[in-house]
Amino acid sequence: MTNPGQQNTTPASNQSPTIPLPQATVKALQKKFHPNAAQLAKEIASNFATALVLHAKISAFERDDDDVSRNHVKEALETIRNQPKRRRWKEFTIFVSSTLLGVSGQGFVAELLKYNISPPTGDFATILTYGIITLVSLTIATIAITR
Repeated sequence: MTNPGQQNTTPASNQSPTIPLPQATVKALQKKFHPNAAQLAKEIASNFATALVLHAKISAFERDDDDVSRNHVKEALETIRNQPKRRRWKEFTIFVSSTLLGVSGQGFVAELLKYNISPPTGDFATILTYGIITLVSLTIATIAITR
């Protein structure tokens, strides 16, 4: 047995020599899984493997390649890793730009209608400001949706 500060280099039976691990890591690896936790881990690993294989095959298909290569698998892994980050940012951007579009679009139309009555009561600077905000938010929403 090793002391807490020493490395464990004892190979497991029927395996090649292992990488030296700190004692804390060895103790952590000796923890047993609850059956429900083990089942959940297997399901998650299976779902991840299925998604990885599917993304890699789609990548190969889109490039009209005959086989799925290592590059396809690496690309699929990056796609899966970055997916949640992109999705959150995309949803946030769409939410903010849609909110701005709803507020500024309504204000633009209201101010424009004030400007067209006799005598005009609308403010041109306000109309221009609402118009610019409307166009910018519409552009941002369109870009976020199409990416």
